[in-house]
Amino acid sequence: MNWSDRVSLKAAALILGAAVSALTAGTALAQRQKQQQQQQQPKLPETPAPAGAGGPGRYAMLREENKESGCLVNLQQSGRAQLGPGCMDQGLVVFDPVGWSAGRNSLILRARKGHRLTFMYRPDGTWLRDPPDKRPLALRKY
Repeated sequence: MNWSDRVSLKAAALILGAAVSALTAGTALAQRQKQQQQQQQPKLPETPAPAGAGGPGRYAMLREENKESGCLVNLQQSGRAQLGPGCMDQGLVVFDPVGWSAGRNSLILRARKGHRLTFMYRPDGTWLRDPPDKRPLALRKY
C-alpha cells in the first residue's frame, strides 16, 4: 500500500467517524426535543371515575365538540377490544383497537400494532384522550 492510499484511508476513516458522530448527536437531540414536547403538553386533571365507569361495554367514539364519529368500540370482559362495523373514521380504522385495560381514572386502548391511546375520565361522563391531540378524541359509554 503506497502513501496516497494510506492518506485516502485515513481521510475516509475521519469522514466516516464525523458522520457517525453527527448522526449520534442528531438522534440524541431529537430524543431530547421529543421529551421536552411531551413535558410541555398539558395533562388533564384527574377526576375520580365512578365505580364501573370504565368497564366492559359499547362506547361511542367522539370527535370535535363531543360529536359522535359514527364509530363504536366494544370492550369485552376478556380485555379484547373491537371496532364496530361501518366505522368511516380513517384514523380509528387505522388504529384498529384490539385490547383495553382500565386504571383508577384512566382507560387504555391498545392497537393491533402495539401502540396505545390513554383516556382520562371527565365529570361529564366521557373519557378524553390524554394528552390531548390536534384532533380531539373521546369515548362515551352507551
